[in-house]
Amino acid sequence: MFGRPRGLPRHDLEFSARTPEEVIYAEPRGWCAGGWAAVFWALRRRGGPVTFVERQIAHVWGASMASSMLLFAVEMLLGLPVLSLAPVIALFAGAVFLVKAGILSGALYLQSGALFLTALAMATFPRIGIAIFGVVSALSFFIPGLQICLRRRRAREKAGDRGMEGSGHPGRI
Repeated sequence: MFGRPRGLPRHDLEFSARTPEEVIYAEPRGWCAGGWAAVFWALRRRGGPVTFVERQIAHVWGASMASSMLLFAVEMLLGLPVLSLAPVIALFAGAVFLVKAGILSGALYLQSGALFLTALAMATFPRIGIAIFGVVSALSFFIPGLQICLRRRRAREKAGDRGMEGSGHPGRI
């Protein structure tokens, strides 16, 4: 039933499970289906109205999550080994960062390019492809976050240097 369709090439990637019968699938639960995203969104709404830009980014992220999940179903239907199409996930992530770069003044084009190149690296080195994607993806989020944190810290320090201590401003802690 789930075998490789006739006419498709056999993929010789080294995976321990070769057929869907050998794969143990987790029972779907609410958290797996994006339930945690609903909780996050509810918590975000407590912080005030959701902006148009936040809504756009959430929709792009949601589309990438749906695409990633459906990619695994496509693998199964085609009878491909588990994670054999994993490099496509890096392409989804690169596309999301490209859209976010367009929305957020072009600040994320470098991350987008890095993720697109990651897909090539994942296809070239399939045994460590997921690890490569994990590192590049983590850095794609961490570096902009660190830049924002440092920029805010410098702004607070600069405001403290202007004599804000006596004006009721809490200053540096």
